[in-house]
Amino acid sequence: MSRKALVTIAVICLFAAGGGYFVAREQDRIRSLYGDAPQTITLAQLAEKGPGDNVWVDLTEVELLPGYVTESRKGTLSAVWVAAVPKGQAGKAREIKVVLRSTKCKGEQEIPEKFKPRTAYRGAVINFTLFTPHDPYRPLLQAKFPKLQLAPTIWEVDIDYLNKPSEKWASGFYTATGVLACLGVMGGLAAMFVRRPGASFVATA
Repeated sequence: MSRKALVTIAVICLFAAGGGYFVAREQDRIRSLYGDAPQTITLAQLAEKGPGDNVWVDLTEVELLPGYVTESRKGTLSAVWVAAVPKGQAGKAREIKVVLRSTKCKGEQEIPEKFKPRTAYRGAVINFTLFTPHDPYRPLLQAKFPKLQLAPTIWEVDIDYLNKPSEKWASGFYTATGVLACLGVMGGLAAMFVRRPGASFVATA
């Protein structure tokens, strides 16, 4: 294999190792936001104080506002958001502070079943899990509910996140990072011992 090819492989592996390490650390960070079990919290409590030190919740006393907003990518439904208020307060609501989200509805016909009334909605408050703030639902909610204000912080509860992330995700990426780093170093060392084209050695007395 040529020296150039070895250097290219080494660089690619080292860059990939860096990416793998970043993902592994991010998985560790997200997992640290979860408690050992979901906390039971009312929607009013979440709206007022946030999830505290445990983003894994069983959200109770919830009333969903009629209708929903969606996001699509390449013609495929990618996310659905439903605004939620404390139970019995739908007619008195003045501000949206909590939304429920799902990214697993294959089509609009599945939305009513996903968001059907229940005693508690289990999920994760994903505001803190996001690497950067991302709230594409804001303009959609503003258009859907023009008479309601949007709180500066809207707590987004993803009801598809039913379980705590497995530690195997992070450990898997750490393992991949180590393998890629070793391959990168080995490729770099191998490149040092490959003679460049046209190079020659002259013996001297």
